[in-house]
Amino acid sequence: MSSSQRAESGHAFFKTFVSKNNSLMDFMIQFGRGLVRQRHEELMADHKDLLEKPKLRINHDFLEQMVDIYTNEMYFKFEAEVCDSFNYKLQFVRETENRRVYQIQRKKLATSKVREIVYDKDLDLVSCSCKKFESVGIVCTHIISYLMKFDAEILPNKYILKRWTKSAKLGTVVDDKGMQISPDNSYLLTRSQFIQSSLELVDKSLVCEETRKMFTDGVRIINEQIDQFNSSHMVSGRMVAKSFTEKNNQMSSNLMDDGTSVGCKELHREK
Repeated sequence: MSSSQRAESGHAFFKTFVSKNNSLMDFMIQFGRGLVRQRHEELMADHKDLLEKPKLRINHDFLEQMVDIYTNEMYFKFEAEVCDSFNYKLQFVRETENRRVYQIQRKKLATSKVREIVYDKDLDLVSCSCKKFESVGIVCTHIISYLMKFDAEILPNKYILKRWTKSAKLGTVVDDKGMQISPDNSYLLTRSQFIQSSLELVDKSLVCEETRKMFTDGVRIINEQIDQFNSSHMVSGRMVAKSFTEKNNQMSSNLMDDGTSVGCKELHREK
């Protein structure tokens, strides 16, 4: 992605918050609100990736592999490339000492553009003249068609960029001063686990009237116990709430205080 494309993407997002008529103070306030909104929506997208797993359109080894690796948004883009790959035919052109060259074209459409697939023997790497992998970071339907032609069972790691995976934020990041920055995702992970467990319990309780009553009574009892515990541990309860909950909900609170909608709509991960 070129620097100009990144700039245009950022401009398009922040134009919804700032304008040329803003004073410097208004600009800083609105720009801050934009950052809060962006981080809030990213948190929601991460939460969705943890809880929801896309349903495969077709049974294919590549899709079964990548549905657990890519974020939901990137998986759907990859799935579209895989499904489209069946519409192409591959033809051998020539071979040299270290390269094999193929041409690929859409079936039953003689006027479609012909792409060139090159396999580098030394690097064990396939490239395509469309340059989608180099520019977007996701393998194109032409490369997928080539890999399927030679019975590849999984997508090689060299074609999977970490930035589009669910684990992209894991690990340690080093800032410009060489200091390590370790992200704390404990709140998001714990919240997701609680929600998943709660949803499973709700589904079980809907079987009959007796189980629904058991669920309702159980929730009431747990709620009373938590309130009683918080009341008897007021000081420590406040400290835990501040360090564990308020820190992660601060973005949403700021949005509501500003009067800005907290409704989540998907942002492209490219941003």
